[in-house]
Amino acid sequence: MSLESTASLIGEIERAMEHCPSTHRVGMLRQVTDLFLSAAGRLNAEQVGLFDDVFVRLMERADTKALAQLSTTLGGIASAPRETVHHLACHDDIAVAGPVLEKSPRLSDDDLIAIASTRGPAHLLAISRRAALDRKVTDILLSRGDRDVSLALAGNAGARFSEAGHGALVAGAARHAPLAEALKSRVDFPGRAGAPAAGAAGPAPTGSPKKLDFTGVEEEILALNRSGKLTDHTVKRFTLDGHLAKAIASIAMLSSVSTDAIVQLLHNPMPRGLAVACRAARLSWPATSMILRSRQLFTGIANEDLREAQKMFEMLPLSVAQSALVVWEAQSPALRAASDPTQERSFPTNAVAARAPTA
Repeated sequence: MSLESTASLIGEIERAMEHCPSTHRVGMLRQVTDLFLSAAGRLNAEQVGLFDDVFVRLMERADTKALAQLSTTLGGIASAPRETVHHLACHDDIAVAGPVLEKSPRLSDDDLIAIASTRGPAHLLAISRRAALDRKVTDILLSRGDRDVSLALAGNAGARFSEAGHGALVAGAARHAPLAEALKSRVDFPGRAGAPAAGAAGPAPTGSPKKLDFTGVEEEILALNRSGKLTDHTVKRFTLDGHLAKAIASIAMLSSVSTDAIVQLLHNPMPRGLAVACRAARLSWPATSMILRSRQLFTGIANEDLREAQKMFEMLPLSVAQSALVVWEAQSPALRAASDPTQERSFPTNAVAARAPTA
């Protein structure tokens, strides 16, 4: 179909719209939709623009059922008219907005953010089901969405999250078991093996993680804790002096999880899990930053990742960080496999009882 013939046909349709009753417009909408579908793969940008104008005019008086059908039809079409898709996506009725919000490639990240910033839970849930979602989109979804949105995002393999987004999911998982279960299958979640690094900048991985020697360390840390000398300053001093095993054992003691759990977080390329552990241990951000930077001995950390980790650290309530860490340890397959349920652990399971009173 040439541009001239398309323009001529569209002109005839526009003239017909001026004289036909509104009840006939639904039928015309179907006819225009069929015409567009028959030629969609061959239309150039100008021709699509002509269809766009006609669709928008016909939609003004179409009922919800007709609009929902149009949304379903155009949802997965890469060349769908952009303004038409945008009008459908912004519709108040989720039956109309949902199909294009979930599938249409014609909606940009800015479009999705604008809609997510003003619409309700149903629209947010539809967006959360898209095949691919950028970090800035998931940030707004997590900040405004409910549990259903968080659960959908956690199960969406194409969704990417900022450090703040991961922090929000950690916080939610501590209070909602289905969310915690959904996060177990994500390779980009704290503590999951093979998680990719978020930032392209920064030092490259240095190879296999260095094995730490904890011989006698846990007993020393337990004694320091009982005497009230296991403090934020002590952990910073351990890190500065290169006694990383002592720093890790200290975090485990202060956060009431196993040393193995903290080691697993240390070896993860993403810093968010270790930042949550440091928050749970009541460490300050300077001490936490020092520990995260020491990870360069293992996998490296990008400056952007460090800034994002700080945002998450500062927004995360202490109680949520502590609960999230305990939930993660209990659900970690690697840690469950490594543990012997017939043996009683003295460190750091009894850390709460052993912890010296704090002022």
